Amino acid sequence: MSSFNDPLAAAAPWWRTRPGGCLRIRGGRALFGSYPISGAKNAVLPLMVSALLTPHLVTLHNVPANLDVAVLSALLRRFGAEVHWSTSRKGLSVTICADRIQPGNIDRNLVARMRASVLLLGALLGRCGEASLPMPGGDAIGLRSIDFHIAGLEAMGGKVTPAGGVIHAAARAGLHGADILLPRPSVGATENLLLAAVLAPGTTVIRNAAREPEIADLANCLMLMGASISGLETGVLTVQGGAPLAGAIHPVMPGSHRDGHDCLRRGDHEW
Repeated sequence: MSSFNDPLAAAAPWWRTRPGGCLRIRGGRALFGSYPISGAKNAVLPLMVSALLTPHLVTLHNVPANLDVAVLSALLRRFGAEVHWSTSRKGLSVTICADRIQPGNIDRNLVARMRASVLLLGALLGRCGEASLPMPGGDAIGLRSIDFHIAGLEAMGGKVTPAGGVIHAAARAGLHGADILLPRPSVGATENLLLAAVLAPGTTVIRNAAREPEIADLANCLMLMGASISGLETGVLTVQGGAPLAGAIHPVMPGSHRDGHDCLRRGDHEW
C-alpha cells in the first residue's frame, strides 16, 4: 500500500483502490427494477466541512463512497476531528466530531487530490481564526482562481496571503459581517463564504451568489445546526452570524447526471 493510501485506509475503511480493468457487455435485454441513488459528491464535501463549525456531532446519511470523500475524511482527521463510519441498507453514513480542532499545516499530497479542500479556509477562519492550507488541487479542467474566495474572506476581516504554494489566512480579531458582491456566481466561493459567515458576528450579504442545489443543501444543514440564512431562491444570501452552532443529522441530497460536470457545462473557470 502506498504512503498516500495509508491515511485513506485509516480515515475511510470502506475505501479500496481498485485496479483498472475491462468490461465486456452483451446487450439486447430489457432492463427493469430500481437502484438507490447515492448522495451527490458536490453536496457532501461542503457538508462534511461544515462539521468543523461546531463541537457537537454532525451525522450525514446517504454519503457517496468515492475518493474525494475518503480524502476529505483524512484531512478532517489531520485537524483533530473524529470520523466514524457506518453502513446500513440505506447506504453509507458518517458522524464527525470536531470538538478539538488544530488548524495547522496539512498534508500537501492530500490537498492536491481535491479542489474542494479550499472550503476548509472559510470554516477554519470562522471557527479558529486562522488556517494554513497548500493550494488546492483536484480536477484538470484548467486553472480556476480562488480570487473570489480570498476577496470575500478579506471583506469579512480575514487576511489571506498566498505564498510559496501555501495559503496563510488569519482573522486575529475574528471575522465580522460584510456586504460582498461576487463578480459572477461561483459555487465554491458561495459555499466558502457561507461557511465563514455563520460564525461571524453581524450580517453578511452575499450578492450574485450561485444557486446550485448543493448550495441549498449546505444552507439547509447549517440552518438545522442553528444558523440564520435567508434568500436561497433569490441569488442574494443574507446570513445573521455569530451564534454558536449545534450538531445535526442531515441526509445528503441525491446525485444527478450533472454532479461533477457543472463547471464543464458552464465553462466556468471560477470555482
